[in-house]
Amino acid sequence: MANLDNNLLTLNLKLANSMHNEDWDKIDRLSCGTMEATRDSATRRQIKKFNDLLTKSSESPSTDLSRTVVNLSQRKLSAEETSILSKGGNFAITPDSVPFEDIIANIESGIRNLQADVAKEIRTESARILRRAKPPKSNVSSKEKRAIRDLNKDISVIVLPADKGNATVVLNTVDYEKKIGDLLDPKTYKKLQQDPTYRILKKTNTLIKKSSIEPEIQRKLSNLEALPPRLYGLPKIHKEAVPLRPIVSAIGSPTYHLAKHLTKLLEPLIGRTASHIKDSTQFIQKIKNITLSPKDILVSFDVVSLFTMVPVKETLDLISARFRNDVTELFQHCLTTTYFQWNKEFYEQVDGVAMGSPLSPVIANFFMEKFEQQALNTAQKKPKCWFRYVDDTFVIWSHGEKELQIFLAHLNSINNKIKFTMETEKDGRLAFLDVQVERRPNGKLGHKVYRKPTHTERYLNKLSNHHPRQKMGLPFGPISSPPILSSTPKTSIALTNTYLRDAAVKPHDTHWAREPYKKPKKKIFKRGYYSGKQVSCISPHNSPQDYTSTTKRNRRTRPRKINLA
Repeated sequence: MANLDNNLLTLNLKLANSMHNEDWDKIDRLSCGTMEATRDSATRRQIKKFNDLLTKSSESPSTDLSRTVVNLSQRKLSAEETSILSKGGNFAITPDSVPFEDIIANIESGIRNLQADVAKEIRTESARILRRAKPPKSNVSSKEKRAIRDLNKDISVIVLPADKGNATVVLNTVDYEKKIGDLLDPKTYKKLQQDPTYRILKKTNTLIKKSSIEPEIQRKLSNLEALPPRLYGLPKIHKEAVPLRPIVSAIGSPTYHLAKHLTKLLEPLIGRTASHIKDSTQFIQKIKNITLSPKDILVSFDVVSLFTMVPVKETLDLISARFRNDVTELFQHCLTTTYFQWNKEFYEQVDGVAMGSPLSPVIANFFMEKFEQQALNTAQKKPKCWFRYVDDTFVIWSHGEKELQIFLAHLNSINNKIKFTMETEKDGRLAFLDVQVERRPNGKLGHKVYRKPTHTERYLNKLSNHHPRQKMGLPFGPISSPPILSSTPKTSIALTNTYLRDAAVKPHDTHWAREPYKKPKKKIFKRGYYSGKQVSCISPHNSPQDYTSTTKRNRRTRPRKINLA
């Protein structure tokens, strides 16, 4: 800068000496005036940017704590307890120290089958990184940490996620245990005298060994040890009296891996009917060309407690017609060993499939395809269209309300265990899955995203100790769904901004957060939505201290990638 000033001064003196005084004074006044005007304009622009930066940085999305934290217990929650619970069950708290032992153990587990020189290189690189590793800055206050300890010590309350809406629910432990007890109907669940885990594990391994499954897959499916499935309940806060939805966690159980394998065998056999719905996107594609008449009625049918009501014997008869005897025997073993543990006691499900088993949704779908075929073939008057997603069915009925009641009675008469409830359109609208179907004046069906009143719009708190790439990838699914699930650009853009609002910060926060979000923006605008509707970018506020950016300006410091495959 000093050399530049000297050069400018020298040039200034040369011009002054080579011109008349009047001409030089005139040029000097004009150049000084232009300089001052440019300086003032730049100063005002920078001040405005700075003020806007302060305003945007101070903005924080408002969260309705009464929706995100539902306290149904007798305990009065403090402000700190409410604050930490409002962050969500998936909120990851930063560790107080680097877990060296866990990291090393996981690395050794991952490299044990690699060549010695490759494993040594990975150990050397890992040791170099770990020597420089420091624990990240805490993302919760000391009062919030104390609140967590207090809640954990209080055995009179239990904290659970809501069944739908992603809210956090606080219940009295006594009330929770009573609600679970009410679910354990002796007609549905039989109490066992002892833990059957070892017996079922032994039989599972025996059946796998003598089956026609390839030996390599047999080794993966067999287990040396197992845990009993565990029962827990999720509060349905959108219903009166807040009942629980029973869930059986089958992870680590004797038949868990076998059930996942059988699921892969059965999945290709379902979904071949015209009524099958894979997801909301496919549902919208199916209804977009339907034209309604004024007398048509939009209806949805829902099976009451489908999983626990699926007749296992009838389903096994259908399976035996499609598979060999040894495979059918594996299906039978998985479907007839639906036991679980609750409060140090063991129960067996008398019939139906367990909520939580990877095989249950496929078995339910498999049975319902046969059921609906029988129901529609034997109905005197048939619906205009019938689309089903597991236990939820969307119907357009053209024969009047009286005949609709007769059709409902017909559905409930086919199998004494399968019973339907019915809901009809209100004001030309009907919710199905996460889509709200609406009548249009031209007889076509419009649609937009449907959210239950208890939906909290909470996904992942921006201060959670997740890797930045996880945070940056979170909105990609929601960003792509509103344009599909919403039939108008205006609604779609509004929904997209709703998805991004809670964790949204403006593009000036970090340079590496901006680039990935050019893609979803372009994706939205490419679908015909004009660029005047800007979509906010997301950037995590707390990136791990050992995270190395891969942008152009510091690509040289990027760690060398080692292939672990």
